[in-house]
Amino acid sequence: MSPSKEARVMDGIIMVSHQLSPPTVTHFNGALEFDGEGVFASAQQKLLRDFMAHALGEFARFRKDTNIDVESRLRLESPDETEFPATIIVRIIGTDISSAQVEDYRAAAQAITRVLVRQSSLGETDLVGRLTAEEQSFLSEKGNELQARFANRLVTQGFFVSFGAEQLGGVTIQGTMPTLVSDEAVQERIQGTARLIGFDEARLKVSLQVESVNDGAEAKGRLEALCPNERFLRILAGAYANRHMVEFLALRQPSVGRSRSVVTLVELEEISSNDPEFFQLD
Repeated sequence: MSPSKEARVMDGIIMVSHQLSPPTVTHFNGALEFDGEGVFASAQQKLLRDFMAHALGEFARFRKDTNIDVESRLRLESPDETEFPATIIVRIIGTDISSAQVEDYRAAAQAITRVLVRQSSLGETDLVGRLTAEEQSFLSEKGNELQARFANRLVTQGFFVSFGAEQLGGVTIQGTMPTLVSDEAVQERIQGTARLIGFDEARLKVSLQVESVNDGAEAKGRLEALCPNERFLRILAGAYANRHMVEFLALRQPSVGRSRSVVTLVELEEISSNDPEFFQLD
């Protein structure tokens, strides 16, 4: 590879992902040996890689960037130089690619992923603001498509996603992904009061003992619900510590790819309780 081509490739890296746990690598007779093929990329990593490459290709056509193509690669580096030698990268290639274009496509990847995982790390720079309103609207649709692909999937083999070659910040994708919240797909709206009796932070699931519900709802008693909002988890923890109840709104919807329905919390507020003795985690 010529130096100019190598520089072009490095500058064109848009997204990098790797598994949360570094793989075991052994040096043997001048070769690197990994503990199984699964250490390179999980099924969910490949799903995100393929979707992102396709979506950024559509973004290039939307912007009429005729000089840009998008490709994805598995990258292996020396374990002596990096903690994560196996990464999945998505990059743009072409002629006369400017640094501004690279930053625009990194912002696009961030915008798409943000719809799926509404969190950021302290080291992550918000790039989305550099995009036009029309571009952000287009990417929001792509993000909704990505969310549909991941809806209610359990990502047990978590992975980290960053935007650019320098992994200074990014997002972690792990646990149960949020279900789709669409008015057309809502089977039941459950509104009432409850107390927390259990939670699984890794799977973003909570168990509530529902004390009262709106007319017509059938959820009184124990209710298992997805809680994809980190703020809701803090509210629930505070309510339990204070021996308070919560007032909630949840939606019951068909689960993507499964026969059972799924309940997702969409509104939550801490309220006082008259029965503090009832609070005990399962």
